[in-house]
Amino acid sequence: MDDEQRPPLALDEALPVVEGKGHSAERTAPPAVAPEMSGGPQPIPAPPGELTPSAPPDEVGTPAAPITQGPEVRRLQRRRLNPALLEGPDVIVIRRSTLYGGIFIAVVFFLLGLLVGRYVLPAGGSAGAETGSLIEALGVSADEPAWGPADARIVIIEYSDFQCPYCRMFMENTHARLRQMYSDQVRFIYRDFPLDSIHPRARPAAEAAQCAHEQGKFWEYHDLLFANQQALETSDLKRYAQQLGLNMDQFNTCVDTRKYQASVEADVQAGLRQNVTGTPTFFINGQALVGAQPLEAFQAVIAQLTRAGD
Repeated sequence: MDDEQRPPLALDEALPVVEGKGHSAERTAPPAVAPEMSGGPQPIPAPPGELTPSAPPDEVGTPAAPITQGPEVRRLQRRRLNPALLEGPDVIVIRRSTLYGGIFIAVVFFLLGLLVGRYVLPAGGSAGAETGSLIEALGVSADEPAWGPADARIVIIEYSDFQCPYCRMFMENTHARLRQMYSDQVRFIYRDFPLDSIHPRARPAAEAAQCAHEQGKFWEYHDLLFANQQALETSDLKRYAQQLGLNMDQFNTCVDTRKYQASVEADVQAGLRQNVTGTPTFFINGQALVGAQPLEAFQAVIAQLTRAGD
């Protein structure tokens, strides 16, 4: 049959209907759809694979002229969703503005978390709580001879003997430099560990040093004892206190009554619990360092602990 004599196609043959989840269905008459907005008829979705929509008929049985493809039509086609794809209880539609807003809020909260963790917590109670738990775990009391800030993140405990030559070596070669470098970062605590079997005068010297500590002169007295290891008789111990200008009545009574005998023994027992067998022995945040170690050994451990705490 010639093209001029071919009868016009009926509406149900010319326009396929899309239903389900985007697949083409049988050619049946489309349901009447109310226009989404006033001002003119709306286009009917094209079958899959077709890019150019056809205009809806002005009247039933009278096909409308096809809409000319152009930038506005393509923009509308990209933005308009196929209603058939929005059917079903498992379909969730997220607007682009909502998605971008959610991402922005998540980034803001992430950055706030970094700022709080980096600046607020270390400056507030977190660092103090961490130091407090460390001091508590090490069994350190506030009245022990010590230097450095009480809330330092690095705590060094020394077990020493006033007659020990290696303890004197540490005092002369390392202790002063360690204090000079870390006096504002490290809490250094001195504990007595007299080796009675080989150093019989170490325990009386330790008790006398505690009497000097009672008057706020421990470290000065400490240095005098190490400088005079061969002269640690009771008369010598009292003479050193006089050189430092201590209250001699108070000091002599303290030494004669052995006021700090129990305190020295408590240090010894604490060392035994930490498996101390010789002097000097150090614990840096609980990590053992044995012997008259040079300054570099302390620096290495302190640097390692500082990096781990950052």
